[in-house]
Amino acid sequence: MTVPASNRGCRWLVARAAPGLFTLFIAVSPMFASAESPFKAGVAAFQAGEYQQAVTHLERALAERGPSASLLHNLGVAHFRAGHYSEANQTFRLLLDYPGSRDVALYNLGLVALAQDREALARDYFERVTREAESDKLVGLALEQLAIMGEPEVSERPWQAVVSAALGYEDNLNLAADRTIQEQDAFFETLAWGTAYLVGDDALGLRATALINDRVYFSESDLRQTVARPGLALDYQVSDWRHTLSTDFEWSWVGGDRIERRDRLQWTLDRDTDIGRLRSRLDTTRIDAGDEFPELEGEQQSLELSWRRYWTRDWGTRLSYRFENNNRDDLEVGDDFFSVSPRRHAVEGDIYFHPADAWFTRLALQYRRSDYRDADRVDGESMGKREEDRWRMTGTAYYQLSAHWEWFVSAQSEVNRSNRDARDYERFEIMSGFEARF
Repeated sequence: MTVPASNRGCRWLVARAAPGLFTLFIAVSPMFASAESPFKAGVAAFQAGEYQQAVTHLERALAERGPSASLLHNLGVAHFRAGHYSEANQTFRLLLDYPGSRDVALYNLGLVALAQDREALARDYFERVTREAESDKLVGLALEQLAIMGEPEVSERPWQAVVSAALGYEDNLNLAADRTIQEQDAFFETLAWGTAYLVGDDALGLRATALINDRVYFSESDLRQTVARPGLALDYQVSDWRHTLSTDFEWSWVGGDRIERRDRLQWTLDRDTDIGRLRSRLDTTRIDAGDEFPELEGEQQSLELSWRRYWTRDWGTRLSYRFENNNRDDLEVGDDFFSVSPRRHAVEGDIYFHPADAWFTRLALQYRRSDYRDADRVDGESMGKREEDRWRMTGTAYYQLSAHWEWFVSAQSEVNRSNRDARDYERFEIMSGFEARF
């Protein structure tokens, strides 16, 4: 069965292999009108059911004439019919760069995902077509596919996990309590995070969470930094607001010495509105300092407010404000006293950008103001309260390699200015690695 449609002067045909199973598009373009054209030979082979030959001819046309919307469409279809699903996926991804063909490419990517038994990904593509496509016919086809697929299966205990490994370089090692030691070194960092519902779901459910992060320096091996954080979270929904009440226990080590253990209770409130996602987060933390850092013993409270909005499918912004209050034991040796109990105000702006479907980038700029609770003293003489201003810029880019794996690169530049010269520093860090999401 064929249904005619049109797109930029090309004649599109909807080729249906079986009712309700899948639908693909194939184009006949006047730019390849020569009888000896490899493009026409590819179309003829396709219509004869010789899909491998069609791929050969169309690949030759691509090499000779370069890419075009109609050629990439037909090549993607031929790969699909030949069972080359990875190649079909790559070809339709190239087609996303052609604005007039983007909606069709998204739909066909959904069909490829279905053929690969990647139902969640296929559902995502079809739903995007229903939201973004200008063609009523395409929207109808996507809705038909979603109806055939039915409601997504919901696991009784849904879970998520992230693991990553990266190599990096830091030109001023940043350790406990925002201290730097004017040393530079390369490092290897690993991270694992996971969460799983023990009972219920996001409407009302109890989750277990866990994180472990380890950074090993190549030369400064005695400054290895490790964080471990197990926890529990109760999710529940009241009207349009999503609530999470969580508790976790975080241990931090440097060079094998425990810096502190944090016992944290946190309440998070989220709501999606017409102007974007609103979030508030309130937490209180009890800090048990390690033997090497007794001055860090104490308490911390913080409040964070944020707003995030995607203005288009490709880019969005986030603004946040965070207040943090520390009440630590502070450092006192004889007549000398140094406060480690800052009150902090931080504002941050983020820009998210998807330059192409496989790419995701983020640029963040943060300013933090710290005012310390009590005046420092040296040899019994007051030096006034410490004040610090910190600027931090972070850029991150992810490239999707497969359904689960991504390559990433991240760079961060930090400048701290204080009314104590010894606390002035500049720091730069860059790292790159691979991340898997499940």
